[in-house]
Amino acid sequence: MPAFVVFTLYAPLGAFGDVAVGERRAAFDRPSRSGVLGLVAAALGIERGDEAGHAALDAAYALAVRVDRAGTLLQDYHTVQAPPARAGRRWATRAEALAEPGLGTLLSLRDYRQDALATVVLMVRGEAAPAGAPEPDRIAAALVRPHFTPYAGRKACPLGLPPRPMAITAAGLVAALARYDAEATEPERQLRRLLRPRPPAGQSATIHADRDFQAAGCIDGLEPLRIERSRDQPGSRSRRQFRPREALVLRESATEAGG
Repeated sequence: MPAFVVFTLYAPLGAFGDVAVGERRAAFDRPSRSGVLGLVAAALGIERGDEAGHAALDAAYALAVRVDRAGTLLQDYHTVQAPPARAGRRWATRAEALAEPGLGTLLSLRDYRQDALATVVLMVRGEAAPAGAPEPDRIAAALVRPHFTPYAGRKACPLGLPPRPMAITAAGLVAALARYDAEATEPERQLRRLLRPRPPAGQSATIHADRDFQAAGCIDGLEPLRIERSRDQPGSRSRRQFRPREALVLRESATEAGG
């Protein structure tokens, strides 16, 4: 059976960035693939410049995100002083940059999500994680005791709830989520009831899943709605480059959603 790592991702304020062009810094309404893998890499102690470490993590795991609550949009009008760009010039500290003459002001609109709640599922691609990639148990342990502080997209967005990771072997995505939900702590149950009340008849949670889940036969009990394309596939962490990605949008059955 497939191996999974399942964990909770909740933050009072979060921002998983969409394509940023010009002054607008938009954010996805759910945790992005690059954001989730970056959070896991931070917990494991993989540094930004370790391209091989990030590539191994990316290659080993497929991602699914159940959007328990998309959160409400908050837009911040952001200003920051910066020195003029000069070819080949880098500043080691913020204080050093501000000491440069001719400072200018950069303006941006930055999107955040308030009280967003998601359940994240990482599935091992294949029968076992390949050599050089972390095993599910190691990822779960790192999320409990992270090497670097994890945050919800931006450093100003700390997590509002322990991730409570679980390494699970299950027949499919629905079974993995059901087992995870069954073992929720009481504080987490209370928060989920507050943020995600029992849905009305015919309404259910949405799951965004890499197409690997379908190829592995792990979406039984879920209704495929459409395919979405986003630019959140990690390319180079050190150069902050991302590639296009396709994901299935799935819907839980009424029984699963109301359970």
